[in-house]
Amino acid sequence: MKDITPKFRNFIHKTGSFLSKHSTTLYFSLFLIVLFSCSWLSQKTSYEKKLNQVKKENLLLVTAVDEYELALKQYEKWSGEQIEVIKEQGRVIQKYENTLQYARDAIEDQSRLIKDLMNYLKKINHWPPKEPRPIPEQPNRSWAIYEKGNYHE
Repeated sequence: MKDITPKFRNFIHKTGSFLSKHSTTLYFSLFLIVLFSCSWLSQKTSYEKKLNQVKKENLLLVTAVDEYELALKQYEKWSGEQIEVIKEQGRVIQKYENTLQYARDAIEDQSRLIKDLMNYLKKINHWPPKEPRPIPEQPNRSWAIYEKGNYHE
């Protein structure tokens, strides 16, 4: 133990004399260490701040994408429903067109029949009719009826 104490005292003495000779360099080095530490800390906090901002933006983008996908799915659902409604309307229109075509055909048939009857009546000299057409009595009718040259309501 006696051996260590003088060596330790000698080491402290040499260190003290070295530090007193180079105090300016030591203080300058400490100043630079503090300065660069502050600079590093500032850069680190700036980096972390930007990193947090990027994470927030990514989270907002993910949320926006999720909302967009949800809206897109809803739009696809509505579009599908609209397509079904349009198809149903097409079927109804086709049905009405078929009904109208049937009515057109019936009217054409009636027109041909009337023309054939008129031609037959002309052939047997009964066209034009010699007597006026009789008008049936319809008391509940609200529109004008032509009777014997007079209009009545």
